Amino acid sequence: MSNSYYTERLSPFKSLWKVNCSEWIKQRESDWEILKKNGFSNYSESDLGNCESYFLRGDYDKYIPESTLFLMTPVQSASDAKSFFYSDFFGVAEREKIMLGYLFFAPNEGAGLTWLRQHMQYFIDGVLGSEYKVLKGFNGTSESVFSPSPTGWCGKYSYFAIEVLSKRATYHSVIDCVDYFVSALAYADKQKYRKRIKLNEILNVVDDVLAKDTASEIAKEFAQNLKEKEEQIKANWALNAHLDT
Repeated sequence: MSNSYYTERLSPFKSLWKVNCSEWIKQRESDWEILKKNGFSNYSESDLGNCESYFLRGDYDKYIPESTLFLMTPVQSASDAKSFFYSDFFGVAEREKIMLGYLFFAPNEGAGLTWLRQHMQYFIDGVLGSEYKVLKGFNGTSESVFSPSPTGWCGKYSYFAIEVLSKRATYHSVIDCVDYFVSALAYADKQKYRKRIKLNEILNVVDDVLAKDTASEIAKEFAQNLKEKEEQIKANWALNAHLDT
């Protein structure tokens, strides 16, 4: 696709970049230095320049990975996140990539950004939701699913959840989408991949975190939220437990 194709589809969202506000630009430039150092350290000079243009001004010159692009879009609300996600800028395939990658991998790219958690929350509230649902869209004349496989999604979730809890890691989006995880467990019916969902390990680490005073506030917040939903977690997981025999 030509640049003009994407420029036209991005135009309804260009006002998100407050390019006429000096304070906004100053903060954005400071944030770019964080991204460049922590998230984009392996990017080529050309790719860095491309990302910088988009991050600072909303100029889209060539392909940027979908999850990275979503992170660099300065949405200011759940409504913004939803509108951008469902806009003509993305097709079904691109939405699927965002659903699979943004929550799990963008926190690593955006580590150190003061607004990272809020940005993730906008996506969770506006796009992901609190309950697992099958999301579909048209790819040409055929309808395709772009919501993540609940079994695979829960497997990734469990990996990052254990990282946050056991290593007392800094913020990760898994903290803020516990409800979706609990709901998705009821649909985790892909036998081959259920073993990747380390549910017992998560619950054991939760108890360990709550029993100690050395855990970070984020780890304790996360552990408490999971503990409060422990019975529902076990019940939803048990719905397909026959697949594990």
